[in-house]
Amino acid sequence: GGARPRRGRTGITGVGSRTELIDSVHRRIAMLRFPSKARISCRVGNSLRNMTMLGIGIVVFGLEVGAPLKLLVAMTSVALGFTGLMMVLSVLGKTPRAASGVSWAILMVASMLGGAMLPLFMMPPWMQMASKLSPVSWAILSLEGAIWRDYSWAELALPCGGLLVFGLACFAFGSAHFKRQD
Repeated sequence: GGARPRRGRTGITGVGSRTELIDSVHRRIAMLRFPSKARISCRVGNSLRNMTMLGIGIVVFGLEVGAPLKLLVAMTSVALGFTGLMMVLSVLGKTPRAASGVSWAILMVASMLGGAMLPLFMMPPWMQMASKLSPVSWAILSLEGAIWRDYSWAELALPCGGLLVFGLACFAFGSAHFKRQD
């Protein structure tokens, strides 16, 4: 057979060195000030990924988009809302591992309450009411409203607007906290 990894106090010794490497990379990234071209290319890359997934849905699965402009607005508001949320989640822990654990717990609860794991109509009434507090619910409503529920612009404004306000508030809080940590 092959060489077996040595076991240490953390299980496999590679885990500790991998964590140190990741922490070092995160510190270096935090010190960088990315130029606007890099930020724009990241946004373009994310948009291309979303459009590719949408294209696969249309071509492979026969998805029919009733209002493409509404879908674009919904996709943009979802992206901005969750970008802000990720900014807040990234500063919740002192280490990447701590932030990851807290983020996982928060996103799991938000997903469960928001209808990502169980449709809202199957939830008891009190959970349906609580789901209105989850950005996952707003994201699902905005995408469904644009794709097949045929929401009017007024109906689409609530979930999309909520995501935009939520995302901007979270981004501002996360950015301010991130700058204080430096």
